Amino acid sequence: MTACQACRSDFSTTAIAAPKDFEYFVERAVPTEVRQCSTCGSLFQHPWPDKAEALAFYPADYQNYERPDVPLLSKLLSMAQRRAAQTFVRQVGQDARMLDFGCGDGSFLGYLAAEGMTDLVGYEPNLRETERETRPKVTRVGSLRELRDAGRTFDVIRMHHVIEHLTELDSTMQGLRHLLSPNGVILVQTPNVATATWRLFGQNWGPLHYPYHTVLFTPQGMEAGSQRWGLKIEATTNTPMPTGWAMSLENLIKRSLGSRRRGRLRVYGLLVAAALPMSYAEAAIRPSKAAVLDYTLSAG
Repeated sequence: MTACQACRSDFSTTAIAAPKDFEYFVERAVPTEVRQCSTCGSLFQHPWPDKAEALAFYPADYQNYERPDVPLLSKLLSMAQRRAAQTFVRQVGQDARMLDFGCGDGSFLGYLAAEGMTDLVGYEPNLRETERETRPKVTRVGSLRELRDAGRTFDVIRMHHVIEHLTELDSTMQGLRHLLSPNGVILVQTPNVATATWRLFGQNWGPLHYPYHTVLFTPQGMEAGSQRWGLKIEATTNTPMPTGWAMSLENLIKRSLGSRRRGRLRVYGLLVAAALPMSYAEAAIRPSKAAVLDYTLSAG
């Protein structure tokens, strides 16, 4: 039997027998299915990819939001990140020691620096040596061992749509727990399988994001995982986010047209704008069923 990567239950069923990548058309080397846990409802890939295989999933143009032929996209992202940075600083304070785990190009850290935060570290596993100091006031590392060896601890560890990409889930989360200061927290934002949009879109559901998303949690799955990692869920909230709707609609359009365009369609920015009312309504009407949930985790 196949263990659920969220709660470790041995009971699951096939949710999608032959998942497809509608964004970059990456294929795994082995036949794969997406399974749904019968105990907690979380989704996970089977067979489970190892770290080396998963890193090879990501093409050079993965999540390129600077494409000039996709109107509004980069501008919408910049606006969203700037607002998120302002909210983040109000919540944690300018003096918080912060690790952005899975920081990408470090742009969010740059916005935090502009808001007055000074102790900022970004982790990215494929970090090139030339990228370490590309942003002032931001330190970027490619290995958590660097932080452990330096004796670093953090008041806040941010995981913004990262946990669903992990292959070494338990060891990574346990390692991050050991980087927390005594009153530190891990802020996890991740898609919510309990949302109605999963049932509505099925294999076209944008947050499925196969094969890049290895595991997608329900609140029950996150609770079980947190206990295993030595962490405790202090709070669960939600963030209205239109991208899940927009990606789902984009997948439907691509399938209907037989499009092989890599990444975002030209209309994607318009889809995001059109999905805003739906995402806010979804979060307001049934907060626990919102498409994206935010978990505050502390050392248990």
